Amino acid sequence: MKHIPNILSTFRIVMIPFYLIAIFNEDKLGAGLILIVSGITDLLDGFLARQFNWMSEIGKLLDPLADKLTQTAISLSFIFLIQEYVMYFWIILTKDTLMMIGSYYAYRKDLQISSARWFGKIATFCFYITMILIILFPNISTITINVLLSIVVVLSVYAMVKYFILFFSNLNKVDMRTS
Repeated sequence: MKHIPNILSTFRIVMIPFYLIAIFNEDKLGAGLILIVSGITDLLDGFLARQFNWMSEIGKLLDPLADKLTQTAISLSFIFLIQEYVMYFWIILTKDTLMMIGSYYAYRKDLQISSARWFGKIATFCFYITMILIILFPNISTITINVLLSIVVVLSVYAMVKYFILFFSNLNKVDMRTS
């Protein structure tokens, strides 16, 4: 039972190619439903891990990796499919790339990886909701889409800054112990 959160995170990663197939085949309902299932499994894996103390070191890596890979796939698909909002998705893609590099560095340096924090959860939740709305309701006004994407970008960048502060704090703790 304790592996259920990791199975759910893995399932989210496995769903990415199916999302890409659906979105590039203009199956908006299929793509939207995949993102809804992905979002629900994201919420569920974190809830189960905390509720039943099923947290693991691999889960601390796998869950954010699933988040970043999913967000990267969505951002890339939107870059190719919705040119008028490309700036937003390049910012999100850059943020996700920096976060993955930071996580990889932390893993290689055997640094303690912080579990998901409220600011990351809110940013991810808003990202999912916004992308699902854009996919399932293509007639949303341009102003509404710009406002939603602006909120997502601000929340995502804020979360990245907060996570990097935690990262450098952990890095300094390690440096102080080794000197």
